[in-house]
Amino acid sequence: MFKEELRKLESQSRAYNKTSEDIIPAPDETKRELYSRSNVEHIVDVSSEQAPPSDFPDTPIHSMNEATLNDLRCYIRFAEDQLLPQYWLFHQGNTPNGSKIRFDDLWYLFRPGDFIYIPPRTLVKATETEQKEFSVQTGRNTLHQSWMQQKVWRLCYTQTPEAEVTPSADSTGDHESFRADCYYLDFDGMNYGAVERSFHIEYFEGEKNIKELEIYPLRFVHDASEILESHQEQGRKFVYWASQAHALYNGWTFVTDPEGVPIMDPEKPWRLMQQRTQYVEGAVIVDFREAINACPHYQPEFTDEEALLYRQSSSKTIDSSHAIIEWSDASRSKQLSELRESVVIDDDCDVLEAHMLLEKDPYMRAGSRICKPPEGEYLALLPPRVFVYALRLRKFVAVDCHRLEAAPVQRDAFRQLQLPEEHKKMIQATVHSHLWKNDIEKTIEDKGEALLQTQDFIRGKGRGLLILLHGEPGVGKTATAETVAQSTGRPLFTIACGSLGTPGSSIEEQLAEIFRLAHLWQCVLLMDEADVLLSARNASTETTASIVSIFLRRLEYYNGILFLTTNRIGKLDPALGSRIHLILHYKRFGLSETTNIFHTNMKRLQKTEEQQHKVSGKPKLFILEQDILKFATDHFNKYPKGKGAWNGRQIRNAFMVAASLARYEAEKPGLAGTDFQPQLRYSHFQEVERLFEDYGRFRAHVLGGDDSRKAFLNEERDDDYEEHEKEEKVSDVVSQLNLARLVYLDQQDRARSGGASSSSGFPSYAQPPPPAQSPPSFQQSMMGHYTQSYLNQTQHQFPAAPQSEIHTFQANQNQGRYNILGSTPQDTLPRGYVGDQHRTVIGGIAQGSTQVPSQLPPDTHE
Repeated sequence: MFKEELRKLESQSRAYNKTSEDIIPAPDETKRELYSRSNVEHIVDVSSEQAPPSDFPDTPIHSMNEATLNDLRCYIRFAEDQLLPQYWLFHQGNTPNGSKIRFDDLWYLFRPGDFIYIPPRTLVKATETEQKEFSVQTGRNTLHQSWMQQKVWRLCYTQTPEAEVTPSADSTGDHESFRADCYYLDFDGMNYGAVERSFHIEYFEGEKNIKELEIYPLRFVHDASEILESHQEQGRKFVYWASQAHALYNGWTFVTDPEGVPIMDPEKPWRLMQQRTQYVEGAVIVDFREAINACPHYQPEFTDEEALLYRQSSSKTIDSSHAIIEWSDASRSKQLSELRESVVIDDDCDVLEAHMLLEKDPYMRAGSRICKPPEGEYLALLPPRVFVYALRLRKFVAVDCHRLEAAPVQRDAFRQLQLPEEHKKMIQATVHSHLWKNDIEKTIEDKGEALLQTQDFIRGKGRGLLILLHGEPGVGKTATAETVAQSTGRPLFTIACGSLGTPGSSIEEQLAEIFRLAHLWQCVLLMDEADVLLSARNASTETTASIVSIFLRRLEYYNGILFLTTNRIGKLDPALGSRIHLILHYKRFGLSETTNIFHTNMKRLQKTEEQQHKVSGKPKLFILEQDILKFATDHFNKYPKGKGAWNGRQIRNAFMVAASLARYEAEKPGLAGTDFQPQLRYSHFQEVERLFEDYGRFRAHVLGGDDSRKAFLNEERDDDYEEHEKEEKVSDVVSQLNLARLVYLDQQDRARSGGASSSSGFPSYAQPPPPAQSPPSFQQSMMGHYTQSYLNQTQHQFPAAPQSEIHTFQANQNQGRYNILGSTPQDTLPRGYVGDQHRTVIGGIAQGSTQVPSQLPPDTHE
């Protein structure tokens, strides 16, 4: 300020000197005098009636010379260095006494609007103080990632302790603390606002280093600009993720809020228990509003109007205890008056400064709520915490925005999925159609028109896409749902049906909430192990029947994409079939699918090795691809028709174990310190195969058969249903041939007995027409041309069977149908035939690839 005035004086002095040189001498009667005010000279004609300007003094002065200006410059330097206000000593972040300060001078250190740095030790102390109210404490490792630390705040108000005007003898010596109200910015899902907190600096004697205070201005940190920039970048991430939904997270959850207050466990709020940190890895949904609705204690407490009104100006003054008396004379014989001087205790400068900040700070105005995200330096006030829904944990948690990543979209994800082409085509077509209809419905809704018409005449019903996938474990059911989610860019919301029905909430409430959130976030919903909730209803299990009814009702009104998976299709309630749009059976892998999965896992392993090599510098694992593909072929051919060969999940596990074996061999003590490159080869997978086989044999011995056989006997699924269909066709052929043989023998008996009743005991109405004069061959006469053609293909001859093998025979010539009731020891029943079921043989055999075995296996009857 002084330098600016000095520059003005110097400029005016130069202008005056130049003007005085150009003045023409006036007549003698004209008197000129120089008047000056603020060192600015003016020439005034005294002889005239014009008076000098009223704002100039009447005292004439002479022109300011260079010596006078030099003296003034020296004075200004002295004033700026020694006579400045006290707060200027702390304005630039450096003090002449080595960054130390007295307690009574703290007011000069803090100015409303300053960025304040909160050291971690202060937040830890605040957390420990707040934790005393909770029944359970977390660990003492305050440097753990789960402890949130909002280091940059903004000062809005300070309050200094009131000084004692006249210290009394009975004073206790207790001192009040210095109070600083600071705020950070937060988001409630709709608006941004200020969250305020009071920090205190306890009284101390003498001087103290500023950086040892509980809080201090950010400008005193040696890397203040870097900290401010890093927090601004943190704020930009906060704003970005607050507007997103689907993301990936890999890290710990926070257990404290930005103020250092422990986050209460939402599952046990009645116990005031602090939420424990959890490690989250996988897909999450960022949603502040839903998180606050589910966990009300997540709601930030924005500064309201009432919190600002109490800071009203209320200066305090008292009358001095020493009176000022006016006497009539020096001898004080008579008192003329007496008054007491008013002493200002508090001039309310702190309140005035706070009000000045309120006028220009948009987040501190009374009742201010701003929808628009912060900009500029205000970004540094946003916390690192965002609220997400962890899809695997099925709960809302607070996470670090620095560890969030964008979820990738893989449009070609179906290329890596090992499925029959007709399955892929059907899934892609139905999903594409469903998404297209959703876009149309949204457009119609935006226009305010009626809902899009569907196949169901009930409003809101049948608008979703429900797909049921069934088959043995590890054949790609879950991978299909994951692929659909990746290809469409939608989150996959996986629900293990066995985990529903936890204490505290009913299954119906959980299903309603799951379906609501999945629809809200446009998730691909995967209900795994659907048979747990949708098992067949019966009178003995009323609870199961109720759950099935609830589930079926919810399915009909779900509007999103839902996948149901099961490996126990036989246990599902039959009512489910009519509510599902698409049902696909996943067969066990063939040779081509097996080799493709091996190839895919090799590519993934190569990428993993590349990443590990960049980080550790160790040699990459060399993969002998052709050697491993040969193992895949040999392994599959080892099992008839692939029954017992590895599924997709087992192949993935085999790669993990085999790679570990290969690297261990290269790093064992005998080869330590060498550059030997580990190799993944055929032999490593052989070792893994032996381990898997040992487990399989042991399990089969315990269960009395393999998993497929056990599942078939339990009426859960039939992994070999195609083979069973072929065997049933073979059984039908054998049954027809036995019937034909029986009829032929009956004809022969009647011919020999002269038309009498058949010796075989068949009723007269079941007797076939009489034979021709020259009886044809057995096959041609009784089964027709189709039987002969079939026998020509199979080239099997069947010996005559004794009549004792047939228990009961019925024939219905009008229907053209023959039924066998009962069973024969070996020839007529297919594999897996149980009980005295009726076998129906239609008068015709479908042509195909069915082969008639020369001898059925001994385990025909089960």
